[in-house]
Amino acid sequence: MEESIIYFYGKPTQRVKQEDVYLGNFYHSPILINGVTYSTVEHFYQSQKFDDPEIQERIRNAQTPKIASRLAHELTNDSREWSHLKESVMRTGIFAKFTQHQDLKEKLLATGTAKLVEDSHKDLYWGGSLEGSQNRMGILLMDLRNQLKNMP
Repeated sequence: MEESIIYFYGKPTQRVKQEDVYLGNFYHSPILINGVTYSTVEHFYQSQKFDDPEIQERIRNAQTPKIASRLAHELTNDSREWSHLKESVMRTGIFAKFTQHQDLKEKLLATGTAKLVEDSHKDLYWGGSLEGSQNRMGILLMDLRNQLKNMP
């Protein structure tokens, strides 16, 4: 039996269907974390790379998730070791997204046992489309899907 695969990313592509774009971090789905609202998971994730509250706010208030990402990459990251924190931060963001938006939670659960793959053609860590890529975003979403199945 062939494994079902759902590709997702920030916008539809040849492999990404419009109805699966919601799985991506650029999807507009405001989340509330520690009393602060972020327009997207991407805004939250990128802002957490910094300890400086002014930089966090600048990224949080970016007009689009693409701008938030660009700002974070242009600025110098704080001295703390981001590589040890990034998955925990991402888990926090996607948990908020899929527990604060019932419709998105139901859509994620409806993916059943399908393999979720971020169709990034440049990210070897979060993406899953390039040879040797780790698909960590897809894996975190599948872990969350399993977690949500077991929640009341």
